[in-house]
Amino acid sequence: MRQILLNLLTNAIKFTPEEGSITLSAKASKKSISLSVIDTGRGIPKDSIAELTKPFTRAEQDPHKAVEGWGLGLAISKSLVELHNGALAIKSQVDKGTTVTVTFPNVM
Repeated sequence: MRQILLNLLTNAIKFTPEEGSITLSAKASKKSISLSVIDTGRGIPKDSIAELTKPFTRAEQDPHKAVEGWGLGLAISKSLVELHNGALAIKSQVDKGTTVTVTFPNVM
């Protein structure tokens, strides 16, 4: 859990400008537990979202705009989530922000 949240929050911090905001929210039901990291960063083009959970994939292809990183955070997070029978979902809009939600079955 710690590594998943660290990866998601690091991405949100990396891609959100100083005047932006980052929100961490949690929901629990009888069937599942969901955690969402919501940012007001630059967002991700719709056609890039599906590829982002593949290793070494980055949304920013322009080397003049690129930020630090190997493109592994979302791939690792998705693998860890799936190891716990969960799911990772990304919703984003360019210039509006991104929401990454991880959902786990509630075993309690």
